[in-house]
Amino acid sequence: MSEFAAETVKLPTIQDPDEGNYVHQSRKTRPANTARNNLSLKLFTDAFSLQFWIGLGCFLTILMPGSYRVVPFIALWAPLAFKMLAVRTGLISNPHVAGIQPKRTAAHPEGDMSVMIFGARANGWLGALDPDFQWAGQVLEESLKVLDNDPNSGLIGYECYLTTERASNNWIMVHTYFRTAEDAYRFARTLRPVGGTPGSPLAHSKVIGNYWRRKNSTCLELFHELYEIKDGAAHSVYYNSSGWGLSNLWYKEPGDAEGSGEATYKNYFIRGHGSKRRSGIKSINETL
Repeated sequence: MSEFAAETVKLPTIQDPDEGNYVHQSRKTRPANTARNNLSLKLFTDAFSLQFWIGLGCFLTILMPGSYRVVPFIALWAPLAFKMLAVRTGLISNPHVAGIQPKRTAAHPEGDMSVMIFGARANGWLGALDPDFQWAGQVLEESLKVLDNDPNSGLIGYECYLTTERASNNWIMVHTYFRTAEDAYRFARTLRPVGGTPGSPLAHSKVIGNYWRRKNSTCLELFHELYEIKDGAAHSVYYNSSGWGLSNLWYKEPGDAEGSGEATYKNYFIRGHGSKRRSGIKSINETL
């Protein structure tokens, strides 16, 4: 046998200097995203202004005979007052502080990424109850479901927002984070439209074609924007936060060095001033 025969060399595992300082441990499956929870309810309540709700309360009070006029007030405010008192006295825990990381945290995503923002707003007199806006809501909802259910979509996270430009009928915006712009474009090309067959091509053009054919399309605003972010260009700082946006991204990682072949999902939400791996960004964080 030749003295130069190849030997099997096991490369050492590179230790992540931030290991043990991450808020979340790696896991086998991507955590369920709760950003779109109660989205339909929020859109419904946003369809009516504060004056409407006050007027509705006054109308219900007028309908009640005599001493029963206090019933709507008690029915609406008693449960809220009891909950506030119970939280204040410690009888029940405050659900809004569950998962809060005290003091300072940060998030430093790995590699390049792409952010696609898309959304809709109703300008018709029916507001969020307009059939065209309901259709747009279905498209948004199905878009997120398709992304959530496809582990190879390149999606690493998303958040949903309502703007505050108006007293009612505001923009509903979805910020989706992808590994690359190619992932975002592939999503737009292959997403099946509502009522279409799975895998229908050119879904984006079909949705737009459906939009222009709708009777009141001029009362429905749609938009999307796409941004490409290079590695190291994203920066974030959080105080007393449970994590959202960049800190709520989950990256699909390949199988480990031992050859198990199992992919894992990793999150880069980190305690303190920042990552030891990203000294440049850490120095920026320490100045803020």
